[in-house]
Amino acid sequence: MFCRTNTFSLVTFFCLSIIFICFSSCELVNQLLGKKSSTSSKPAPLAALPIIINELMADSQELIQDKDGDFPDWIEILNNSNQEIPLEGWTLTDDNDQIKKWTFPKVTIQPNQMLLLFASGKNISNPSELHTNFKLDRKKGHLSLWNPLGQKVHSIEDYPSQKSNVSYGLLPSDVKSAVIDRFGFFKAPTPGKSNSESHTLYVADTKFSINSGVFQDSINLTITTDTDDATIYVTTDGSIPSATNGMIYKEPILLDRTTVIRAVAEKYGSESTNVDTQFYLFPESVWQQSGDGLPNDWGLNGPDYAIDQTMIPTTDDQKRFVDSLSALPTFSLVADPNQLFSSDKQGIYVSPNNRDIEASIELLEHGSRKGFKSRAGLSTQGYADGEKFKTDKLSFRLKFKTKFGNEDLEGKIFGPDSSNIYDNLVLDASLDDSFLHEFFDRRKEALYIRDQLISNLLVHVGNEAPRGFFVQLYINGLYWGIYNLHERPDDAFAASYFGGKRSQYDIIKHGASEVIQGSSESYLQLYDLATGDLSQESVYQQIAKLLAIDEFIRYLIVNFYVGNIDWPCKNFYASRHQSPEGKWRFHSWDAEQTLLNVDDNVTLTSSDMPCPTYLHQRLIQNATYRKRFQEFVNQLMVTQGAALTASSLSANFQQQCLEVEASIFAEAARWGDNRDGVPLTVNDWIAERDRLINTYLPSRTAAVLSQFQANGWWTP
Repeated sequence: MFCRTNTFSLVTFFCLSIIFICFSSCELVNQLLGKKSSTSSKPAPLAALPIIINELMADSQELIQDKDGDFPDWIEILNNSNQEIPLEGWTLTDDNDQIKKWTFPKVTIQPNQMLLLFASGKNISNPSELHTNFKLDRKKGHLSLWNPLGQKVHSIEDYPSQKSNVSYGLLPSDVKSAVIDRFGFFKAPTPGKSNSESHTLYVADTKFSINSGVFQDSINLTITTDTDDATIYVTTDGSIPSATNGMIYKEPILLDRTTVIRAVAEKYGSESTNVDTQFYLFPESVWQQSGDGLPNDWGLNGPDYAIDQTMIPTTDDQKRFVDSLSALPTFSLVADPNQLFSSDKQGIYVSPNNRDIEASIELLEHGSRKGFKSRAGLSTQGYADGEKFKTDKLSFRLKFKTKFGNEDLEGKIFGPDSSNIYDNLVLDASLDDSFLHEFFDRRKEALYIRDQLISNLLVHVGNEAPRGFFVQLYINGLYWGIYNLHERPDDAFAASYFGGKRSQYDIIKHGASEVIQGSSESYLQLYDLATGDLSQESVYQQIAKLLAIDEFIRYLIVNFYVGNIDWPCKNFYASRHQSPEGKWRFHSWDAEQTLLNVDDNVTLTSSDMPCPTYLHQRLIQNATYRKRFQEFVNQLMVTQGAALTASSLSANFQQQCLEVEASIFAEAARWGDNRDGVPLTVNDWIAERDRLINTYLPSRTAAVLSQFQANGWWTP
């Protein structure tokens, strides 16, 4: 029964095998049990709560490793009593509308001890290592603990934005006192131990009244922080704001042209905020952009920042340019301009130096495509010739690593069938399929879509290849042209699509000499076996244990079909799970020099070990393999409506062209005049598209079938 007086007594009750010991008045007991109080309902002091949430980490990078080798976020529960307490049936949630989101299994927490569990989303109920079915939100969030009666026992309401590898928890002086929840940050987390007496003060994050987006009319931007007496510093050139760089924010900022705003708040005696970045795109201002005041140490013939004004001489042309910008999703890349373009600062755009710099990236929502925002490491990708770059429009590699702020980028960025986690992405400028190619004839053949089209073809026929889509890129608010944002077929890619852990994969690129992950031992073993007598079925079966035969054949047929002249001893990735059952799979990479001439024949391209065509030329001597090859030729190239028939491929090609067609006008205005000679225009792109539709694609299937037949690989 429950006491109705203010007489203090020891009240003990038994419910669902859970023991509550309370040293307080009956009003407190009623409160803990969820009963209505006859007096005011103040929250219980922590000293009276048997179970409390003591500490959490919502942005764990490299602190506590779970059995899978990951470093998930974690939660620490403290038994704040002198009795052991069974937790079976208790629940944890990050959503007050779902109080039973994750339920504790049969586990007991000992007196004055802590229980550590991972907030990983893995939903593991093994008492030896508990994992919730949700992850903690590092930006801000809620966490609450509920007993089996559906009563909230303790919660951390609206915790602030969290810091990497910094925990957030109860101040230790509060846990055994009558003080109600006071929380702080701990730069030295103490999972499984009492919280440190020393906590760190942080300036509250800056808040922007308007987030990144596309705007037609001018806006007034307000930036605030909840920390009293903090000073906000801002920059507009992409550099990091501080007391010695940028300007002090004092009043709303009027924005009427494309601008990047970076802000940080500082206060003496406290840790400053991280740098917040927002991108405000006013499309009608982009055609006027220039590089005034920016570093001029880069470029084949000097820096190239501006739009070619001869391409947009009239109001109608300017409107077409604006519409062209909006035809693709907007991608913003922000980094210190000196780290990008200055030779004094070893700018990554000036010369190849394999250096990573910190950047803020953001994909703006576009139609049904959701956006994302993250911190990342940024480096240039390819296009180097010794100590110089071969182009002014470079590709970039985005790296999601702990030292840059995010361990991984999460979300199905490339559609429902794509990976859900990335540690690398590529912003590809498609040099060999662009208006910036070294040779004029090749510039006139630019389509920008060839590489992604080949990857899409491979996915369509049943292989795994990098997914991607096209964006309009802005660097520090300056329009930089059309880019293909796509996956990189590395260990994270393989683990996502084929299962297992990243560390369990061997990944090679361009051949056995470039090992991305693991080793090339098994890869070289595969080629050693191929030197044997392939007329012997036993030799073939040994190879089949190491090679995914069907996927290999499909990979070859697609590359043969598109006439990939920049292959086969480079421009490929290969992956294999290291288990005894693991088999090598080949993945497309940099397939830009394809779909060129209808009679191109790469089927007998001379290649040495360890290239895929060498492997094929050895395997085709085997009757079983040869039969399988012919079956796939018929399946992919002969069957009506198959992927590599003229009608089907033409439809896919035209669909891919439609994705970028409306954006080519802006690309031509930005880069069409970059090289010597006649500037390239959208009319050149249209002419090449029509050539493939009317000449190449109607004849290509028959041409490749004829090549296969001449080689003795296929008979009608």
